[in-house]
Amino acid sequence: MTPPAVPPAGRHRSGRTRGGGVLRAAAAALLLALSTSAYVVHVARSCGDGVRTLDVAAAPEIAAAAAAGADAGPCTRVSVRTAAPETVTALLTGRLPGGGPRPDVWLPDSTLWTRQAGVDGRSVASSPIGMTGPGAWRDALAGRVRLRIPDPGRSAVGLAVLMRARTSMDETAFAAAARRLRQGVVPAASATVLSEQAARARRAAFRLPQDGSPVLDYPLVTLRPSAGAARFERSLLGSPVLAAAGFRAPAAGSAPPAARVRAVLQSFDRLALGSRMLSLIDVSAPMAPRLRMIARVSQEGLALQPDDTELGQWVFAGRWRRTVPLGPLGERLGSSTRRQALLGTLAALRAEDGGGTRLYASILAAFHALARGYRPEMVNTVLVFTGGRDADPAGPSLDATVAELRRDYDPARPVQVITVGFGPDVDTAALRRIGEATHGGVYVAERPADIRRIFAQAMARRVCAPSC
Repeated sequence: MTPPAVPPAGRHRSGRTRGGGVLRAAAAALLLALSTSAYVVHVARSCGDGVRTLDVAAAPEIAAAAAAGADAGPCTRVSVRTAAPETVTALLTGRLPGGGPRPDVWLPDSTLWTRQAGVDGRSVASSPIGMTGPGAWRDALAGRVRLRIPDPGRSAVGLAVLMRARTSMDETAFAAAARRLRQGVVPAASATVLSEQAARARRAAFRLPQDGSPVLDYPLVTLRPSAGAARFERSLLGSPVLAAAGFRAPAAGSAPPAARVRAVLQSFDRLALGSRMLSLIDVSAPMAPRLRMIARVSQEGLALQPDDTELGQWVFAGRWRRTVPLGPLGERLGSSTRRQALLGTLAALRAEDGGGTRLYASILAAFHALARGYRPEMVNTVLVFTGGRDADPAGPSLDATVAELRRDYDPARPVQVITVGFGPDVDTAALRRIGEATHGGVYVAERPADIRRIFAQAMARRVCAPSC
């Protein structure tokens, strides 16, 4: 079902919004974002000069129907303009460059926006969120059904799916789901997740998952109370025009607090950051029986990383040395790629005799090397693989190592140290102190199968780093 056409001339008219003169860049951006189309309801001539205008900013898919069903009284002109909900939210919270006039009435598609804007409204219509193909949310969020969603930062549909994932999963499962969702962010027109009303308007296939669905609840918010605004709201409640446009009856709005929504969006954005990792592998003599396991674990972890991940490799025993320089996995290094070079060095790992294990000194060197080349658009991590403990009598002590890391750790340029330990000889207490000094962590792998759990947990840290 398509949205209703604007009624004949004489009562309604529609046209493109135009600005006059030369506008400042911010004002032009505001005009473009807020006003793509306008629908104006005319009033009787007998009102003379006593005509008032009710300025309504509505979500694009409901604007025409809201104008067609509008009634604000005999001497009130209703001007309905399409307005992206995220733009009005930015306007009401003071985050829109150049500011701009507030509408009298705001009709977004979801209470998720009004909560963020700090205002309340009453639902005048609703539309459940579903998929273009079969499947349940639990299967889709777990990766068994591929989802393509609109950008959660700009679409209530995408945001509702993201919030459902966060409320139904623990940190590790959510991080994995959010990463898959981010890879599936597409323009709204090609999404596999959409509202029922949008599916009808596009004549697209649509299914409601059996395990329940989020709902777009279209809250009407009166920002400037008036008799005309109250009458306009009443005219939309139960309006047959909205029903004809594919909307369902009003629904009770339910949304988490604004702070919770912002935190989930920030977590989602962090997962978009690239990874920059320096792998530091212990090849001291005690590690000889474990190097094959470390190689297998590293190869499995490497397979999970995209080509734009920046990765380098060092090994250490009595001293540390660089085996593969840091850079993108897909970058050419001579006749092969960095990924192939890493796989080759992993296959060739051998234990080195003599000199003890310079664990602390090697961690400090790797930490400072990564900090010097810090990339703000990436998550910068020293990833340590070890099966023992520091055995360098001439090197720094644990206390000195922790003190130096705390002194040089910069919250504005965070470099975290994450350690994967193997076997019973790992000094987890010492490594935990090192991790805490850099907001990193320690994980223990007893068998190769543990690597997927470890990498999933490490990925989950990205939603809270560097504050976790």
